[in-house]
Amino acid sequence: EMAAKGCVFFAPLLLLLLSTVGVVSAFDGVVLWSEGRSATGTFAYRLREAGIPWCRDAEGVMRKETFQEDLTASAFAACTAASEGSVFTHVKPRWLWTRGGKWKKGGEGASPDGTLKTTKALFQALKDAGFTIVVASIRENQLARELSAFELLNNRLHGDNVPQNTTFAEAEAHFCEREQALGSTFKEAGEFWGRGIQEAADLGFRIVTMSFADVLNDDLCNVVERVFDLVRDKTYDDALCHAGVTDRHTGKSHHDISLADRIGPEAASCVEDQLQNDDDLNWMLQLEKTEQSQETPYLPQPEQKPRFDFLCLWLQAAPVSTLAFFFLLSSIASAAAFALLRSRLLLR
Repeated sequence: EMAAKGCVFFAPLLLLLLSTVGVVSAFDGVVLWSEGRSATGTFAYRLREAGIPWCRDAEGVMRKETFQEDLTASAFAACTAASEGSVFTHVKPRWLWTRGGKWKKGGEGASPDGTLKTTKALFQALKDAGFTIVVASIRENQLARELSAFELLNNRLHGDNVPQNTTFAEAEAHFCEREQALGSTFKEAGEFWGRGIQEAADLGFRIVTMSFADVLNDDLCNVVERVFDLVRDKTYDDALCHAGVTDRHTGKSHHDISLADRIGPEAASCVEDQLQNDDDLNWMLQLEKTEQSQETPYLPQPEQKPRFDFLCLWLQAAPVSTLAFFFLLSSIASAAAFALLRSRLLLR
């Protein structure tokens, strides 16, 4: 009788625990932290082909860069709430500093309308929404990336047949008439990207690194597989990763011609003047190089801190039936202990 009363006592607690387990999701949000023109499109398409879809925007359209116009915690939460499993999005560091000031280090994390402005606020909002994995990628030859970005923008403005004199004039304005020298911009961009990765690591995100060399060596599916090793509701299929995917990062750029032929002699001279005397950056003038022979000084490596949320991860990953059995045993044991204690008190 006492055991029965104990079970009745613990039944509401058991039901509460089981109902909580029922709404715990076993999926992982994956965020790519990288600027564009770094094979990010190729990677995103390969990840989607392999089975991890992209977030959808407010109209329900699946987009790789879902949050460019709505960089808010509520938008992140809406994405994961609407997903039926692990999901992907791409966030560019420049989205933050164009909203909150160049390479913003402090101040308020969000505007009054909820727009995120700092790396700390960004990754906290992503974590709260259920994102757990960061793919960290930077094209270390930032000059090559900047050239590629300029050519893409030029193509979008003028089409494929833009006159050469127009390209050269706009390149001179872009590379020569700058508020901040290229070297300072590249260093601050690298530091800002690295700070975001470190703050993500501090919050417990699991970090997967992707280099531009992975792209050139056709190793992107290896990076995709490393992501799948971390997600809890997907199984990697190499054939799917390679199916129907073209390398999207090779379009709109002219890799086979010299710097002067790409942007004109005046703009090329400006670029060389800004970088050639900087021992940390002058290697970038060799556009075919993807990275320095030694570790790049201004790209810090994140310190992956120990995770203390392993119990939460286990609760999310374990099947509901396993958790129900665990809580049932716990409730029975608690009821038995309660009955035993009660009987001993009565015997006194």
